Amino acid sequence: MSKVANMLNMVKILEDGKIHTIQDLADELEVSTRMIRIYKQELEQAGIYIKGKQGINGGYILDNMKKGTLPTINELESIYTFINIGATGFLLAGETSIG
Repeated sequence: MSKVANMLNMVKILEDGKIHTIQDLADELEVSTRMIRIYKQELEQAGIYIKGKQGINGGYILDNMKKGTLPTINELESIYTFINIGATGFLLAGETSIG
């Protein structure tokens, strides 16, 4: 699958609110654990925050955004489009720019 498709699938997996280990995500998406870390960084650059929990029961969990609601597929596709064309920043509906 493409990188964007894998990142979308990663968000879908994390939407269940459960903690997923990096290895489990890598196995599910058929990529390396290094790619999962890269996907996490790129999603966070796009405003989709993923919490990392350390320890025996550690892993990744999707951090709520937009006051507790998850992004729609259309919103995610728009974010990836902006990233792919080289945008360095953007606002989601209802957000305010500071600085």
